[in-house]
Amino acid sequence: MYLKTLDLGGPLPDSPLSFLSSEVRTVADAATTLTIHMPEYHPAWLVLLFGCGRGCDTTSTKVVLTNTRTTQVTKAQSVELDVHFHLMTPQQRLIVELWYDNVFGTWAFRELPQCVMLVSGVARDAKGRPAAGQKVSLQSGGSTFTTVTDPAGNYSFFACHIKPGAASLMAQNVRTPLQIQRVPVRQDLRLP
Repeated sequence: MYLKTLDLGGPLPDSPLSFLSSEVRTVADAATTLTIHMPEYHPAWLVLLFGCGRGCDTTSTKVVLTNTRTTQVTKAQSVELDVHFHLMTPQQRLIVELWYDNVFGTWAFRELPQCVMLVSGVARDAKGRPAAGQKVSLQSGGSTFTTVTDPAGNYSFFACHIKPGAASLMAQNVRTPLQIQRVPVRQDLRLP
């Protein structure tokens, strides 16, 4: 299961980066329908001949029984990863995809190539000071890219597979919509 893409530039914070992924799936496990039809019942001619005769009750009966049973299974799973990357120089960048194997419960990382900077900006707190060491996520084209602000609050995304179109930036539960183009986009963030 693909989780997200990390787009990191040095220097990185000393504390590990934490990522939490939750998935809830509801699957219809079994659906069974049982229907029983009984034809109309009329007393047979022998009953009329040898049985109770003309005084018998000759009403007809029809029975239809339907029973439907559906079972649903809801599966919830949360996985958390604390990862610490070390970059040798402030100019070095690392772009890595995070994958989680649901069957074996293991993590996989894949390094991706770096392209030109498509989205950048400065994250500031409510008082206008640079927000250092904050995670900033970019959601675009069904993928999530995450980076960390530097000491001056700067962030940037260099991943090659960021798709143009409608996207959003997320930092400290503040979502900012933006439009990604093939030219660099600058979007400053104001955090609470």
